[in-house]
Amino acid sequence: MKNKKGFTLTELLGVISILAIILSISIAVFLKVKDNVLKKDYENVVKYLETEAANYAKDTGFTTTTVENLIKEGYVSPDDETDIYNPITNESLNCYIISSVMEDGTYKATLGDDIGSTSGTCNSYETNQDLEICKLSNDKKSCDDLSNDWINENITLGVKDYNGNIINSDENTYKWQSNDGNTSTEYSITTNTEIVSNNVYNVEIIFSDKKVGKGAKEIKIDKQAPVVLESSIFPESDEWTKEKTLTLKLSDYSGSGIYGINVNNEKISTCSNNKNDYTNLNGNTTTEVKITSKENYICIIDNAGNTLEKPLEIIDDKIDGNGVDYINVEASTNSYTTSLNLIGTAKDEQSGLVSYQFTTSANEPTSGWIDIPNKPLINKEFKTTYSVSSNGTYYFWIKDAVGSTSSAKITISKIDKGIDTISLTPSTTKYVKSLTLTGKAADNLSGIVKYQITTSSTKPTNGWTTTSAKSSITTTKNISTNGTYYLWVEDAVGNSSKASYKISNIDNEGPVYVSGGAVSLGSVTTARFNDVSTPISVYYYVTTSSTIPSASTITSTSRTFSTSCNNRYYVWAKAVDALGNYTIKSLGNVYAGDCCSEGTYEYYSCTYDGYQIESRYNACINQMEFRQTSLFCEYNLYCENWGECTANNTTSRICYYNIGGVQKSKVESTQCTYYGGSTGGSTGGSSGGSSSGGTFSANVFCSNYSSCQSAGYGQGQCDLAVGSGCGTQKYFCSCCSTSSTWLGGNLCQAQ
Repeated sequence: MKNKKGFTLTELLGVISILAIILSISIAVFLKVKDNVLKKDYENVVKYLETEAANYAKDTGFTTTTVENLIKEGYVSPDDETDIYNPITNESLNCYIISSVMEDGTYKATLGDDIGSTSGTCNSYETNQDLEICKLSNDKKSCDDLSNDWINENITLGVKDYNGNIINSDENTYKWQSNDGNTSTEYSITTNTEIVSNNVYNVEIIFSDKKVGKGAKEIKIDKQAPVVLESSIFPESDEWTKEKTLTLKLSDYSGSGIYGINVNNEKISTCSNNKNDYTNLNGNTTTEVKITSKENYICIIDNAGNTLEKPLEIIDDKIDGNGVDYINVEASTNSYTTSLNLIGTAKDEQSGLVSYQFTTSANEPTSGWIDIPNKPLINKEFKTTYSVSSNGTYYFWIKDAVGSTSSAKITISKIDKGIDTISLTPSTTKYVKSLTLTGKAADNLSGIVKYQITTSSTKPTNGWTTTSAKSSITTTKNISTNGTYYLWVEDAVGNSSKASYKISNIDNEGPVYVSGGAVSLGSVTTARFNDVSTPISVYYYVTTSSTIPSASTITSTSRTFSTSCNNRYYVWAKAVDALGNYTIKSLGNVYAGDCCSEGTYEYYSCTYDGYQIESRYNACINQMEFRQTSLFCEYNLYCENWGECTANNTTSRICYYNIGGVQKSKVESTQCTYYGGSTGGSTGGSSGGSSSGGTFSANVFCSNYSSCQSAGYGQGQCDLAVGSGCGTQKYFCSCCSTSSTWLGGNLCQAQ
């Protein structure tokens, strides 16, 4: 087992010494860091105070103040309720002076000394305010700002405060002084120089409240005119040229310096004192300018606004750089027309005219020039014409012998080539009996003077509606006939135009018959009509007169009618379209012949419902007719024999029948034209033939089924007739005469 040893005294002392050294170093480092932090805080406070003091000077014009005043005016905030403290010493900074000065148009402030305090209030100090020296007007009511530029006259200087108020109170003390010895104790001072003066004027004002204001201004006065020391022209040639170079050497001696140059082509007696009229030479005293005319008048101005005493006159007879001396273009007429001539005129008293042309472009032409005869034409008027037929801007160009071009322009607006707009429209495109055509036209140049609506595509020679020239017209025409219509218009210069419209929707005609309407005795088939205006209604009328009936009488839509013997019936149809147009059409006629025998009805059978059926032959329509009676059939039917023909050409028989146990009788008769019959006694029977020859269909009753031949007739058909309530079954036969052929369906056909 090893022995554990502790530190020796020497070792412990060494450790304590080391710790003491480390502790002393740490304290020193801490103190140094603390000093640095406090120093930085102090610098920030000073920067804050100086920045706000500069703002205060900018706002008020006072360049001297204290921290206490900045707190009072609200520019800085105190650390507690009243003071701002030095973070290093914890001393109040309230009574420290801060001074501001203007540098490059900006105030810069510096924290100064502590002026101390008495009874908690800072001691008094001299308050300085920046003042502005200005140019006082003659009536002393305004004071204009002064720049640092040169001026060329003596002026009266005044003072105004930061708010622009003129300071002129007699309670103030004034002290003016310039560096050339000019002084004044008034509120203004007048400069005094004969030629050139460049002085700084200072002013100090002690106000009635003991505050002090100061101001300074540099006043630069130059009343000396610039001069031209030397001038020369290049080239020195006798040949015509567009331009030459003028070289000038200038001087303003000790004045404000040369500002600019102005070259005039027209003669002037004095030079402008407005710098905007001059080209800035940027301080150069030697310059070259291009001169482009025979006469040139040169002006020079210096920075103070002094000019040459009189313009420098430069004359060179061989410079022709301004084009022709005279050029003009005009129209041959100022009235509206379809075409006109442009008249170009020019004259050049220098190098002379050599070529010309007319264009529609404002750009100088590079080709197309026309030579002037006997060129160059010097000091003589040249005139030429050019025909134009459309509106626009035209240019007359002239070129002189040195290649300079000149132009004159003219705008032509009175060439009228035609009607601007024209139209012809109907009041409707639906089918109508009549409509209105509306014609419209516009001519914004010479104006419309006559117009009309016609049906001819050829321009009319008369019938026009005339008017004073109008930019637009509207005309109407009522029409009731289809066709193509034309609106003709003519303007004040003779241009004419037309617009057309084809009308096809006027319907003044009744419907057109197509087919149908076949007439037979007692009826007519449907008649069909066509028309553009639909729907179409068709009405029928039957009369015994062949005269066309009036439209008002044709009102029925029925297609059947009654007839009587020996009459001719005329059938008419009236078709009416949607517009009320109508057509009356004859559909033909039919004749109802002589009256014919119809026979008499016979009760020949009982139906299954116990009713009787009547039948007869109608010779008028050549067929059998049947009807059902309401008599109930209880007993067998029988008829007595036919009687003899009587004086009225009839024969008759008596038929007996029983109803409800009571015997009834009926007298039947027919014309005596029947022939070839037979009798049936109690078994019944009827016979006969038609005088018309074989179209009679006889009806017989037989006691048993037998053929028509057994009854003395030709072909036919027999059917068992069983009637409810009838005691005995019987056969009912329909038979033809022997001279006829049975067609079936109770019809016979003569052989």
